[in-house]
Amino acid sequence: MGRGRGTSYELRRDLADRLRGKATVDAEFPLEQEAVRLRILSILRERGKLTNAEIRRFSGFSRIQVYRLVKGIEAEGKIHFSGKGRGGHIELVK
Repeated sequence: MGRGRGTSYELRRDLADRLRGKATVDAEFPLEQEAVRLRILSILRERGKLTNAEIRRFSGFSRIQVYRLVKGIEAEGKIHFSGKGRGGHIELVK
């Protein structure tokens, strides 16, 4: 469509999904907060630790939304923060 700088292209949905990858397609359908909360706790039981970026990747939430959700879980006494910045992660309380 268009000419010059205004030119744009459109792909069929299946081709666009293949180019973007599964993670991007999943992010288009964000999970509800309670579902993400349960997923966080189950992943922590499996792996032991989880970062804000990893939670954002599977939930589709923003950084602040994840932070608030994790703070709520921490207030319940189920998890705690370790580290700061990019090296920060959450762990289950033992």
